[in-house]
Formats: sequence, C-alpha cells, structure tokens
Amino acid sequence: MRFREITSLLLLLSLMLTLFTSCKSGNTDSSNSDAGSTEQTVNIKQRVNFERYKKEVKMPFAIVASPFKYGDFLYFSAAEKGSADPATNKLIKCDLKAKVIETLYEIPGERCNISDISANENYIVWMAFERPALYADMYLMDLKDGSVKMILNDKEFTFGLAPVLMDDCVYWLEENKTSDGKTENMIVCYNCKTNDRIELQKLNQVSMHNDRVFANEGFVVWADKVGSSYYYFLFNTKTGKTASYKAKGEVGGNVQYAKGFIFATEFDGFDDIFGTTRIINTVTGQDVDTSSLCIEGDVRLVSGSFIVSTPGLLPVHQIKDGEIKLLGTLPDYLNDRAVFASQPDCFICYEEVPSGYEETEEYLNSDKKLYIFDLGKLAK
Repeated sequence: MRFREITSLLLLLSLMLTLFTSCKSGNTDSSNSDAGSTEQTVNIKQRVNFERYKKEVKMPFAIVASPFKYGDFLYFSAAEKGSADPATNKLIKCDLKAKVIETLYEIPGERCNISDISANENYIVWMAFERPALYADMYLMDLKDGSVKMILNDKEFTFGLAPVLMDDCVYWLEENKTSDGKTENMIVCYNCKTNDRIELQKLNQVSMHNDRVFANEGFVVWADKVGSSYYYFLFNTKTGKTASYKAKGEVGGNVQYAKGFIFATEFDGFDDIFGTTRIINTVTGQDVDTSSLCIEGDVRLVSGSFIVSTPGLLPVHQIKDGEIKLLGTLPDYLNDRAVFASQPDCFICYEEVPSGYEETEEYLNSDKKLYIFDLGKLAK
C-alpha cells in the first residue's frame, strides 16, 4: 500500500537524520556535544500538553489511509474488513459531532485505491489508482450536490501528482511527455467552478526535493531551478501574484509556507539526502536563526500557524506575533508515526502498531484508531 511505503521511507529518514540532529525532552538548549563536534542537540521543554487537544476516533475498517479533517468532518480512504488483500477503494466521510459514517464514493475493483485527499467546505479532491500505482486519475466532488467529475485521466502517477485544494481551485505538479519524447513539468491550477485549467509555471528541473506543491492559508509554494540557482516561488491565490526567493544552497526544496515565513531544506548537491533547514521571513527577506528550534529534517507538515517536523519525536512549532516558538513534542507513543496535516490548525496520526502486526488477519479485522490534534484554540 502506498501509505505504508511512505511510512517506511519516513522511518529510514529518521534513522539517517539522527546522525545529524537529536531532540530530547527537557529545557530548550543548544550546544555542541564536544569541542570538535558540529552536532547540535536541542533539548525540548514541553510548554504545551498536547493530550488536552487530542481526540481519539476508531473506524470500523481493515485499513484507513490519507486522513484529512476539515471543520467537523473527517475524510479518509478505507478498505472493508474480511479481505485477504484489502484495497482502500472507499472514500469515507465521518461527521465527528454526530458520529455518523457514510461512503461518499467507491471505486470498483480489488486493486483500486484512493489517496492524497484534500478537502474544504465546498469540495473534496483525491487520486485513484490501481496497484501497482503506475497511472492514476484525479477526481473532484462538489460537497453541495454530491456530483463527481474526473479532472485528470490516466496520468503517470509521480509523487508530485498530489492535489491540494485552496478555496475554489485545485493545484498540483504535473509531468507530461512532449511530442519529441522529452519530459515537461508544470504547476497546474484547476478552477472547480469554471472547469478552467491554468498553467501557472513551467518547471525547469524536478527532483525528489521539489516534486510537489504545498498550500496553506491562501498561498501555494513550490521550488524550481532558474539558471544556475534554485528559487522558492510563493503564489498568492487572492492577488494572483508570485514572489520568488533565492536559495543559498546548491539545491533547494521541500518548501512550505506559514504566516509570512518560508520553510525549506537546502542541499550541497543534487543527489544529497541530508539537508539544512532554512527559514525566510518574507516580509524582511532575512533568514531566521534556527539555533533555538528543533526544525531540522526533510519532512515538515504545516497547518495554519503550526509546523510539525517528522520523523522522530514530532516537535511542534507555532508562529505567533511574528515569531516561531517551539511548543514541545506530540506524545512519545507517536514517535516516528506517520503524520498528516489538515486544515486549519490540525494534525492526524496513526496509532502505534508493532512491526509486522499490520499484515496479520487479527489487525485487518480490528477497528483502526486515529489521533486528531486540533490546535485551533492554541492559535487564538
């Protein structure tokens, strides 16, 4: 399953990143382990008890994948119990207040899966693919009338083909083959109301570091190489204007945006997997000192004013009054678990499952537990 493959990748990154960065419980401090060492240790003071903002939910399915919460509704793909080779071919909506579960859409076929769900109050968008995931379709549902349409058909399923929904538009990074056999990458904007498809920008170079777009609170962000340098592009969905910021490293990517700050990972070389986090204040254009933060790593999840770094101890940062503050970590029993960002100010984690147990018949016939951390009250 695709989400299991991603989880395995995150665990591998965790092992590699611990060679460079260590985060431990305690008071916030930054120091070298010895006089000749460049390793940084950041001790984390737990300023917020995240258990107070946690909601546990159990879902009666063999597999739950791609969870996304918006408002009082939780959306996810699921596989029914009772199959030896379950496929997440159902799109589920759960009303968390009314505790009502309904199937919004189902794709027939034992090897069909739904992934990469994104939703708001009006629409929900997702990818559908048949294992092995070589090609995929993109679907859009109008939540007002329940109508469904395919907005992308039989496209090669690259990691970048992951839609993000912002207001009335869907954004994604698309790869196409030209008539002469060359590869062409572009950032696409699809208008849900008018069905218009707009090419925001052609990309010059796509790698594992910049192979998708991210969106948060009215902004869409991506990275690309222009000439000999990498740049971060910040698209304002309200004004239609795009600002750019130059990377300092040879390669820049894994870029996110929140509350006036760009978060990116910069690398010394194209094939490097170890990078350094860079934070840019988009108002001043200046870099932010990260020495008192625990934000190193390749994978950052942003929702509203909050940032969760994965894998590892899952430190949580908040942007408030123009400053980035380290609040602590998510509970220890979630270390190295897959985390999903929802909107607004919300993160979802899978329950802890012993290695190998998730393949057993007992696990597939049990309810699945999700932990929802709704941090909206902290944002006020």
